[in-house]
Amino acid sequence: MAVGDVTRALMESWGPAGVEPASARTSTGDDYASWYELYTDVPTMGPTGPEGTVEVCVLVLPASS
Repeated sequence: MAVGDVTRALMESWGPAGVEPASARTSTGDDYASWYELYTDVPTMGPTGPEGTVEVCVLVLPASS
């Protein structure tokens, strides 16, 4: 599965799960400044885009009570 597809699926899962990512204003505007990706291998181009092993960490806001 392409990295972009995994990212899209992850982001689409947040709302139904009640998860809100922390965001911050960066030098380029509003952004998910709390999103970190660690590529354990150099991504290679697959048939639908970059592919490879990646670990993703997303800081989220505390759950509302």
